[in-house]
Amino acid sequence: MRDFIHKAWGLFRGQVALARIPGARTILVSDGAGWILDRIAQEIVRNLPAEFGGAVTSVVPLSARGRVIHFVNRYAVLEGNSAALLQRRNRVLLSWFHGGRMSNLGREMEEVMERLLKVADHFWAFHVSSSLYVEVLLSLGIEKGRIIYVPIGVDTELFALPRREPAVVRAELGVPPEAIVVGSFQRDGDEGPKRVKGPDILVEALALALKSIPRLHVLLTGPPRGYVTRQLRRRGVPFTYAGLVPRLHELAAYYHACDIYLIPSREEGGPAGLLESMASGVPVVSTRVGMAVDVITPGWNGCLAEVEDVDGLAAGLVRLGVEEELRLEFGRRARETAMRYDWRLVGPEYGRRLYQGVGP
Repeated sequence: MRDFIHKAWGLFRGQVALARIPGARTILVSDGAGWILDRIAQEIVRNLPAEFGGAVTSVVPLSARGRVIHFVNRYAVLEGNSAALLQRRNRVLLSWFHGGRMSNLGREMEEVMERLLKVADHFWAFHVSSSLYVEVLLSLGIEKGRIIYVPIGVDTELFALPRREPAVVRAELGVPPEAIVVGSFQRDGDEGPKRVKGPDILVEALALALKSIPRLHVLLTGPPRGYVTRQLRRRGVPFTYAGLVPRLHELAAYYHACDIYLIPSREEGGPAGLLESMASGVPVVSTRVGMAVDVITPGWNGCLAEVEDVDGLAAGLVRLGVEEELRLEFGRRARETAMRYDWRLVGPEYGRRLYQGVGP
């Protein structure tokens, strides 16, 4: 029911945005689901210089003429012939956040890659938020000059200070005050695991780390995470599942209740939790995915492990979980790093590097 409400609200906002599009030079097409793609699109538009006249919609603007149309939501344009139709009258850009680095993520991802290859020539340029996907797109035959790297940003003010004391949040959630809290705030499957997010890897790494960190406690948020909660329970890993936290300002308090944040994914474009945790002063242990390879310097502001390297992730958790002084220092450096990715700095880069000089 909650997902339905989000989608309905997104469609309504999309229709409202269409009414504003006649005066917009730059149109960003999101999914209207109220999640990360909407947030990215809205932050880009909010922080663009006025000259770009940005607007966000969840409806493909097939009647648009003489615009820059940036598909933040790739699924809206990879099916059918909308890319070809739009290309005739506009300059069309596509964000490729993830996909193509691993070959074992299921038929759905394979179909997305196949559709991309069929319509790639209709896009003026491709936007990537991680340097990893420059190589992916090059390997698909897309010219280097059509691939533009601009990272995802973060609201550093929102995550700077907790609105509620971390100890209070922990107490409300029933998290032991002396626990070493590892956060994981993502969508990774209820009945079965969403392989791209690595929930199976997450569970194994936490179970292994628990052997060296008896005080380890896992804090989970997000849509139903039945797979992870069942598997943690089976392995005896203590956890608290706080459910879906829909408002970003409320989620900030949960980051501050954590000591470490864990990203076990197989592929990512960000994820959002990477910069949000770093902006909160929480060091990250991550696989080498998405923006993690660009913003984490191992041994300085966080820890990296190879994809599917359970031992490497567990070692990072143990190191930060046991060495409090190091954990706090990494957290301070993580915050300093995140400041360079504030949306007020990153948003204008979309104008300068993606939209500047782009015209039909």
